[in-house]
Formats: sequence, C-alpha cells, structure tokens
Amino acid sequence: MNYFTSNINEMKREIVKFSRIMSNEFKKTDKKFICDRIYGLGA
Repeated sequence: MNYFTSNINEMKREIVKFSRIMSNEFKKTDKKFICDRIYGLGA
C-alpha cells in the first residue's frame, strides 16, 4: 500500500527546513514567500 499523503508531507517538511535555512536573514513575509515559491517549483 502506498502512502502518498505522508510522502507529500515529508517532502514539504524538507522544503520548509531548506527554505528556513536559505531565508534566515529575511523578514517573516519574505520567508513565507520564498517557502511558497520553492514548494511551487517542487510540486
């Protein structure tokens, strides 16, 4: 049995961790924008 939902959640967690590292010095709104853009590229 495949668990696509848990795979997607795991992928999103990794993307969020990566975007936090990359956007550490930005404002909160910019961090969210960067996270959304990176997630949009991967999806």
